Amino acid sequence: MQLLDRWGGIIFSKLYLGSSVAANFDGLVAILIKNLPTVVPTAINGILPSVIDLAVDFEAWDDPSTTLKNKVARLYTAKILNALIQVNKP
Repeated sequence: MQLLDRWGGIIFSKLYLGSSVAANFDGLVAILIKNLPTVVPTAINGILPSVIDLAVDFEAWDDPSTTLKNKVARLYTAKILNALIQVNKP
């Protein structure tokens, strides 16, 4: 569920934030808002490994190899989905 929230934030930043919203502001605020579609996904991508580790550790798998497989599979899926979101710019 937490991962869906992160992807929702990335999609929101790509579709809503950026130049269309920045046109309503001027100066430094416009520059900051214009760069949000880049900064938000970067911040979320930085947080994802920690969130995935916490989620898999919370599940308390018995076998360490299963734990590692789950972490790797989820991190790979998260990175691929984030890349697809980044490529599909409006």
